[in-house]
Amino acid sequence: MLTSKGKSVLAKYLVNQAPGYAGYIAVGSGAHPTSNISHAISSIVDANAGEFNYTEVTTATPHGLKVGEQVYIQINSAIDGVYVVLGSPTSLSSTVFSIDLVLPFVIPTTTGGTISKTFVNKNSLDFEMFRVPITSRAISVESGETKIIFSGELPSNERYGISEIGIYPSGSNPVASGIDSRVLFNFSDTEKWEYHSDISQAPDSFIAGLGSSTTGNINVTSTIYAVVGLASDPIFDVAARKDRNEQPRFETNTILMRGNTSAIDASSNTVPWTVYSADNADNMSHIHHTDVSYNFDKNSSGDKLKLAFSLIPVTANATVFSNLKLNAIVQFSASENVATSEYANMQISMNNTSLTTNNYNSRYYVQTANLLDLKKTANFNWSEVDTAKIFISVTENVGTNISASILTSNIATITTSTAHGLSSNTLVQISGRSGYNGLYAITNTGSTTFTVPITSANIASNTTDGGAVERLAGNYWVALDGLRFENTTSAEANPLYGLTGYSIMSQSAANLPVIKQPNTNNILEFKFSVDTGGA
Repeated sequence: MLTSKGKSVLAKYLVNQAPGYAGYIAVGSGAHPTSNISHAISSIVDANAGEFNYTEVTTATPHGLKVGEQVYIQINSAIDGVYVVLGSPTSLSSTVFSIDLVLPFVIPTTTGGTISKTFVNKNSLDFEMFRVPITSRAISVESGETKIIFSGELPSNERYGISEIGIYPSGSNPVASGIDSRVLFNFSDTEKWEYHSDISQAPDSFIAGLGSSTTGNINVTSTIYAVVGLASDPIFDVAARKDRNEQPRFETNTILMRGNTSAIDASSNTVPWTVYSADNADNMSHIHHTDVSYNFDKNSSGDKLKLAFSLIPVTANATVFSNLKLNAIVQFSASENVATSEYANMQISMNNTSLTTNNYNSRYYVQTANLLDLKKTANFNWSEVDTAKIFISVTENVGTNISASILTSNIATITTSTAHGLSSNTLVQISGRSGYNGLYAITNTGSTTFTVPITSANIASNTTDGGAVERLAGNYWVALDGLRFENTTSAEANPLYGLTGYSIMSQSAANLPVIKQPNTNNILEFKFSVDTGGA
């Protein structure tokens, strides 16, 4: 599909005001792969009689839309146009969603018409892996429709899972030299990441087989927290993992971090988050990469960092995701020393809704943060950065809140409103309870009580409800796929450069990315109609 920027650049090209509009094909992994972006409308109705600012749409087939996406509706002159999806279903089988359609009159129930995903306002791929030059151009007629075809040759060595492609006039933005968009890390075995805990530091080790090719279950030793694995590992061939799109997509290898590698207190998003260890001191459990340099103070505060990753349960057929929360920190610091270094944090927090229902029920994610939104220490300076660190924490809420607490002689007794199901030696994270927040190993338990050691002055009994108890989830892994910097402001400001065309890719009707196998030669084609239609 031709984008708005594409229409503008193409118009300038036709009157010799732009050097080109299609020079490179951008290849990405971030979009949800789907083969059907258009659906017939069964009904569109103002379900609330004009009282609220949305309208409900029902499609004849499952639509698989996501909150925030744009859709083009073509049904009648009063309604036709581009809208933002406000409400998303609880599963891909749903055929109902809501849009930001507000008219000065009550909409009667309307049938017929179509709804299509539209990419006219898209300005970058969801997660771009690389670009290849266009090496051939052609025109074809398919089912009476004239199409332009651009082709380029993919890199041969690596494996890629491709879910989106785009067209750019050039390989980079000529007005953003030195500060342009680029991949910072692809988390391969050649990048020399190291795992660093309170007691050890070692390179991330490569494991040829993550688990059983039959069951798809991961069987990595529980004392290992970070490994390098194959994106093509047989565990990802199990149907349940395919259905959840868990397989990493960017190159042949991926770094996996266990969900209990770190314990992150994400209760406030206005300050840099605290990372706990079992003794409530600054935790060293993370992976890090030294000898890096990112002088982002030359970029606009609206430029973005994008982290691509997937969430992988140890048990392939795991069905319980309802109480999960994932917190992650990408930290840029002046040294590897956590206690003394100045740093800037990209902070990611995802609850159950963002992990499941608002991500097509897929477990492959791209999380974005503006440079402006990074949380920094007082004296942080980009020019001093030489280390990147990543902290990962996956927790499961025990399903009950704290109803009472008391701290006596360095032993805290926590009472929960209902049975907590915890056992001795379990690591739990307490948040939202002043004087008790941190990561602790349970020493004794009852049905609704447990004790943990906290070295502090006594705290009187508090019977006010408040605070959460979460179990660190070592039965989940996070597969890191890529970290990218996106210079969106320079691209938007340059009238002769930007994303001129965009499309989603998938394997037929399987809603899986197109796989380019390693050590193979492949040609990628981008087709778009000469007649772009109303969208």
